[in-house]
Amino acid sequence: MTRNSQIIVVGAGVSGLATAYALVRQGCRVLVLEQAPRVGGCIRSERTPEGYLIEHGPNSLLNLNPEVARLCRELGLDSDRVDQQPASRRRYLVKGRTLVPVPSRAYQFPLTPLWSPWGKLRALAEPLIPSAPPGGDESVAAFVRRRLGTEMLDYAVEPFVAGLFAGDPEHLSMASSFPQLVALERTYGSIVGGLIRSRWGRRSRAPIRVFSFRGGVGQLPDALSRCLGDRVQTGARVNAIRHESRNGTPRFTVEAEVRGVVQTFAADRLVVATPADVAARLLQTLSPLLADQLEQIPYAPVGLVHLGMARSACTRLPNGSGCLVPKRERLPLLGSLWSSNVYPERAPEGRVLLTNYVGGVRDSDALKWSDDELVALVVDALRPLVGLTGRPEFVRVLRHPRAIPQYLLGHADRVARLDHLLKPLAGLSLAGNYLQGVSVRDCLTQGMLLAGRIANGLPNGEAGRKSSGSGGHPVESAAQYSPHYSS
Repeated sequence: MTRNSQIIVVGAGVSGLATAYALVRQGCRVLVLEQAPRVGGCIRSERTPEGYLIEHGPNSLLNLNPEVARLCRELGLDSDRVDQQPASRRRYLVKGRTLVPVPSRAYQFPLTPLWSPWGKLRALAEPLIPSAPPGGDESVAAFVRRRLGTEMLDYAVEPFVAGLFAGDPEHLSMASSFPQLVALERTYGSIVGGLIRSRWGRRSRAPIRVFSFRGGVGQLPDALSRCLGDRVQTGARVNAIRHESRNGTPRFTVEAEVRGVVQTFAADRLVVATPADVAARLLQTLSPLLADQLEQIPYAPVGLVHLGMARSACTRLPNGSGCLVPKRERLPLLGSLWSSNVYPERAPEGRVLLTNYVGGVRDSDALKWSDDELVALVVDALRPLVGLTGRPEFVRVLRHPRAIPQYLLGHADRVARLDHLLKPLAGLSLAGNYLQGVSVRDCLTQGMLLAGRIANGLPNGEAGRKSSGSGGHPVESAAQYSPHYSS
């Protein structure tokens, strides 16, 4: 592919924007078409009239992928970067309707009430557990039970999975959801042993940091869009895509309605960077089999209930980042992020902002409740946990019916089938968090890798290409995921 070739990216979420940005940096001609009036997808930060800074989607990033750190520098975002406040680094789990600190040091593990003496002994025996034979796909729950025991599943991994994927570990694929931990078992025969050995090789690397920006995570897609300038067209609904080959060269025709006017665009390469169900609709006429595979990728619903109140109204709110709620506690919460503890200027002086997550696979009907009903459920759940008194002064309910893709058992095989079905459609590529990582940083990294392949004229059919960012360093596998809704 020559640098003069036209590339169209459909979708201006973070995957599409990262792909387009990296293509432009390599001298390619790019046009981005986005149906919504704004870029970023579910990533949006809003300063409310009451003075709260709320996130509509992901709330943080991690500094693990070098591509992400470099991108932030190039976009001029380093000066606006804010790290998690040190006092908020403690995390909590709910047990017996009480907040219990999660051990962050080895010496705290024997003393925590989160697990029974037997549960702790069973977890400590992990290095003695034989490795699973190669081949096959194992659920997250089966993997954890086999290596760490049932208590670690119920009061560590299950709430963690609910906070990251809004998913059910009984059905998620371990190899697709946490490939680093599977690699540790295969390489070292033990997760614990692998983490210990790998830590020695990591000492010279930068410490893991949770961070955002002064204006919230939404500054990232906004900055990408500004750099792309008029290459991004919002309010452009793609209605049809046609594909043909002229003298062996692929050619795409994209019909879109741009602010009420139907326009036709031609491209040599096409990147569809939309959610899986939208990609299925757009590609139905090109490949019904490809569309069928995309349509079958499930998503979990997530609701965000932002509550703002006087700090004095939370009589037992600790200096932590928040809590995750195990399914066994039977509370209508996946977790609660104490946003004003984590970053400065998230709430007015003397106020706190609590961002609460509901729904997920655990309670897929939660979004059918009215705003008032959801707020009442969340407030009642928080009262014994943080000593909440009275009613919140600020309330905002946000709903994402299709929030987070689920990497179910067989996900790797599905991605391989997508690769296979893409090959006859020369010049077409897929991008999005339903492929190889749900986090913002994975989408950024995968988008930039895809751009490199396109710019270098490599063939498509690479929906499942893993990056070093997705694979990560093995010691980072246990720490790299945000405890709340997708970093």
